Parts: sequence; C-alpha cells; structure tokens
Amino acid sequence: MKNFAVLHDNIVRNIIIADSLEDAESITGLTCVEYKQDQIVGIDFLYEDGAFVNPVQEEIVELSEEKRRELFIAYGLDPDNPPPPNIIEGEIVPPAIEG
Repeated sequence: MKNFAVLHDNIVRNIIIADSLEDAESITGLTCVEYKQDQIVGIDFLYEDGAFVNPVQEEIVELSEEKRRELFIAYGLDPDNPPPPNIIEGEIVPPAIEG
C-alpha cells in the first residue's frame, strides 16, 4: 500500500492509501500523487513543481511577524517586552488586558 494525495487544481483535497497510482486515480477520478510516509502532506496543501507546499504555515509566519507589533500596540502592550503567556491545561491563553 502507498500514500497518495488526491489533487484538484493542484490543491490536495484528500489523502488516500491504495495499491498503485492507477488504483488511486481510478477510485477518485482525480489526479493523484504518491508521497513518502516521512513527507508532511495535508488537505489544502499546494502541489507545485513536484513539491507539496503548506500555504497556511507560510501565512502564519508572515502574519505573525508583520502584525505582532501592531497587535501588541493595539492592546496597549509593549511589543518589545511582551508579558509571558498564561498556560492553562496545556493551552496557551493570551494575557489578560486591563482597561
């Protein structure tokens, strides 16, 4: 059995396991691409130039770097000296905002 990403317009729409590429494409009716078990592939990943790209991760990095200072300032916090996050039952909770 092999892992396949099911593509529509070069976007991963599903992940399946099949015996062969032919079986995967026959079952789904869509283009499929085999990927190795150690590759990270998920729904909504892009498939470009023979590689899977996680668009969400790239957006998060870009947004967190661009917007971090702006958000801290908007909440009246010092962006160069942010308070530590509160950790409750393994989840990070934003610090309380006074005012």
